[in-house]
Amino acid sequence: MVIQASLVKASKHFSYAEHRTPKLFRSKSKKEYIEKLLKEDWKYELKRMIYSLSLQYYDSVCHLQFLTNGHENQVLFFGGVDSAYFQLEKQIPISCLITSPPYLQAQEYIRTANLELYWLGHSEEEIKEISRLEIPYRKANQILETKTLNEIKSKITREDLVAMIDSYFCYTMKALELAMRYIKKGGKSCIFVGNPTVDGKEIVTWKILMEYFCERGFEFENVFDDRIKNRQLFGSRNNKNPEGMKSEYLLVLSKN
Repeated sequence: MVIQASLVKASKHFSYAEHRTPKLFRSKSKKEYIEKLLKEDWKYELKRMIYSLSLQYYDSVCHLQFLTNGHENQVLFFGGVDSAYFQLEKQIPISCLITSPPYLQAQEYIRTANLELYWLGHSEEEIKEISRLEIPYRKANQILETKTLNEIKSKITREDLVAMIDSYFCYTMKALELAMRYIKKGGKSCIFVGNPTVDGKEIVTWKILMEYFCERGFEFENVFDDRIKNRQLFGSRNNKNPEGMKSEYLLVLSKN
């Protein structure tokens, strides 16, 4: 797995896909970089990168083993499940939930990883099937309402964007509710979110989540504003928010 992880990262670096950003696209600067690389000893550079990355990943695994040595804590992990409907087989009391749902249009996880999925052997149909399940590209089967959410939606005239917002909050709330049901009384829910823009309107995600869950057995404790100081943005961003999100937020709720 260490070698496989190294190969995946090196493959993107040595492809025409822009490796400095998670989203999959080709840039003029990356094309120039590859053309320059092809005139050099690129095979040596490829081997050097794979070797270096493999050592880094191996060191990380060893460090994790060192930190967890002697601990008897159990780690449960689940892959290939639908977070909007997945339920644990048994009740597991949780003292603190720490999570970060997708940032509406600001992150498309399958688009980010589909090149790697192809390299790992997944078929085009498999990847399309996963993409169809991705939030927020599913049709909402429930329209959620809060004061802030209704105000924002009333200012957006495009029906497709309103439908996307409805889908996002429908399935995000379903996933969060399923996870938060296991929190013990007095336990904390810590949710990292961003406030992306849709049609030039800021979606105040943390406030919408606060309003929704404060009507469902939780109390607002605090919200922390983490200003984004270092970012990788490319020129000629043709959208209504060319500078990207200014901050990320940590919403802290406690269960009554």
